[in-house]
Amino acid sequence: MNGLRILLSLFVLTFRLLAEDNVPSVFVQNYTVGDYKASCQNWGLSVSEEGILYVANNSGLLTFDGNSWRIHELPEQKVISRIFTKNGRTFTAGSGIQCEWKRNEYGQLQFESSGESFEDSSIQALPFSFKEGQITATAQIDQFYFVGTSRKGLYVLNSEGSTLLHLTADNLLQDNQIHDLLVQQDKRLWIAMDNGLALLTLNPPIRLFGERSFTGKPEQAFLEGNKLYLKSNSGYFKRTLSPNDAFLRLSDSEAQMLFPPVQERKKIQLKDLLDDMEGLGSFAGTNRIYPISEYSCWLVQKNEAGLFHIENRKPHLKCRILFDNYNLNLVNRGKSFIPLNDTLHLVSTMQGVVVLNSRRILKEGLQTFAPPHLTGVEFTDKKRQRQSLSPEELEISLPHDFMELTLYAGTSVFTLNQQISYLIEGISPEWSAWQKNGRINLLQLPPGKYNIHIRTYAIRGPFPEITVMLTIRSPWYETWWAGFLYLVIIALLAWLATFRYIKIQRKKTLERLEAERRKEQQRLQKLKNELLETELQNKNDELTRQTSAHVRKNNLMQSLIDELDQQKKNLGDHYPDRMYRKLRSSIAKSLDDQEDWNAFETYFNSAHRDFTDRLRLTYPDITPGDIRVCCLLRMNLSTKEIASLLNVSVRAVELRRYRLRKRLNLDGETNLTDFLMNF
Repeated sequence: MNGLRILLSLFVLTFRLLAEDNVPSVFVQNYTVGDYKASCQNWGLSVSEEGILYVANNSGLLTFDGNSWRIHELPEQKVISRIFTKNGRTFTAGSGIQCEWKRNEYGQLQFESSGESFEDSSIQALPFSFKEGQITATAQIDQFYFVGTSRKGLYVLNSEGSTLLHLTADNLLQDNQIHDLLVQQDKRLWIAMDNGLALLTLNPPIRLFGERSFTGKPEQAFLEGNKLYLKSNSGYFKRTLSPNDAFLRLSDSEAQMLFPPVQERKKIQLKDLLDDMEGLGSFAGTNRIYPISEYSCWLVQKNEAGLFHIENRKPHLKCRILFDNYNLNLVNRGKSFIPLNDTLHLVSTMQGVVVLNSRRILKEGLQTFAPPHLTGVEFTDKKRQRQSLSPEELEISLPHDFMELTLYAGTSVFTLNQQISYLIEGISPEWSAWQKNGRINLLQLPPGKYNIHIRTYAIRGPFPEITVMLTIRSPWYETWWAGFLYLVIIALLAWLATFRYIKIQRKKTLERLEAERRKEQQRLQKLKNELLETELQNKNDELTRQTSAHVRKNNLMQSLIDELDQQKKNLGDHYPDRMYRKLRSSIAKSLDDQEDWNAFETYFNSAHRDFTDRLRLTYPDITPGDIRVCCLLRMNLSTKEIASLLNVSVRAVELRRYRLRKRLNLDGETNLTDFLMNF
């Protein structure tokens, strides 16, 4: 257990091989404040049917499930001084408050006020008188009586009241003030003290005989009756199996007689003993082999030993021992096991010389089958808040964004085999190392389903195991309905993309058709413009021809008039006046023929549309004569040609031009002809 410091102050050992030896051996595990993280003062003890220890502590109700210690506080940190269990129900009292403790749906202990009456059962009548000190608690295991005192520690007495053992702060215990005693499973005794807790095991199968600092590392050992002889790297020793005895050094002469030189034996390999390695399990491949006989041997792997029976060169596991359960560490170099007889075996540990009784180990293996169970389930969510789940459910479902999952696996205080190991299918290929604290921490895992196998150590047979099914839920965007939504969105996007593509293609087609239409319109317009230009040019040409013809006609008529005037002048009265005037009037009338001017205006308006209308609109006071001059100037005719067309003199035309400039409000720098041609 992480943080657990089980103080092995002293082992008092015996194997009671002689019938008259009635002194028991005990194995004491001390638990300190550093182990259980609560007050040092413990007042009362109780054990539930499930194998959970309840302790009345100054800090509240202290519990131990075989692996994990927990403290459950009362309001205002009130002290619990008494505790008892009745019909499977747990009650406490102290500091003026009486409570009943129940577990909620998350397996957490909660209290509620109770008026249940208490009976102090920690002191029971003894069949003898006791005068060694003030009695605070009594208990009985087999024929032995245990008496706790207020100042002198714990006494172990026989039925006659004789003191067999005296446990104090000077040898086994942490404190001399005993508050309560509790017998558990007939062979174990819990001790509540003013300073800490202790667990006493009566006649344990594994016992420490001598400290390593004195005996050193064993090399040879043998047993003669009740006497144990030992050779180590520190010398030669002997002692009896009596509990009050200790190792003594042998004299040189006695050592040489008992331990003559022994030729080093060839190291045994597994292949020398076995043909089939399948039944070795975790011990396969070890080279630490210690034969007991032709048919049995010890195999050691790390801090674990297995006793195997060999039949037809096939191994059969009889029992196994994880020395972590006893806070012992096997030596890595040198002999780990030295068989003393078929039952007793000397074991070399870092703590010292240990004697192991395999018969009792096998018996314990039949009686202490303790499957693991969940005592708590907690996880940290994405907001880093701790959440609790029911430990009774072996199916756990968590969101994908959880930060940490903690499983509390308990075994039982009914057995010393409290180590657990776990394996997560798909995550860890091998089982974890054996551990005492029962706490399994899992950090973020990818979504999926996981089987968490949790097993507890067993001396023989298969390891008791439970399986927790863990489901890490996928984020919403990875669920099946999210996948369906993705398909819908993809289909919608595909449809929108297709629709947009079709729309774009349609737009492009329309734009192309529109461009072609505009191009065709431009072509037609260009053709139309060309036709109009051609038509206009034709009209201009026609206007020019008509104007030229008109000028030629007027010139001709003027020439005829001049010739007629000359003939009249030459002939005088010989040319009759009536004929002269009539002819001259006819010629002059042709010079001022209005139909010619109407035809000219028709051609001019066809070639120069709206010119005259714009002149009239822009200059409302312009005269018809001015408009004629403007039309002739727009045709870029010379003054002489204009004079001929108007049948006036050049001087008259120039005068009209002058008046026209003023009417059109032109400055002196503006050319009248250019202005009219661009109007």
